[in-house]
Amino acid sequence: MKRMLESAQVHIVLEEYRYEDKFLFKVIGGHTEGSSVIYFEEDNKQYVIATDISKYCKNHIIRISI
Repeated sequence: MKRMLESAQVHIVLEEYRYEDKFLFKVIGGHTEGSSVIYFEEDNKQYVIATDISKYCKNHIIRISI
């Protein structure tokens, strides 16, 4: 893991950023400043990772959804 982090590059996303034509990082107006979501598709299923909601464990416990 350490080797991977040493070679990682940081990308600041102002609006949208597509990574390897697979992941779409998109800044949205969410629950926290600078919140964003990540969209991707795998095995003909669409997924979204809502990072601003995932910031706090309590949001998972009370099942807040986007």
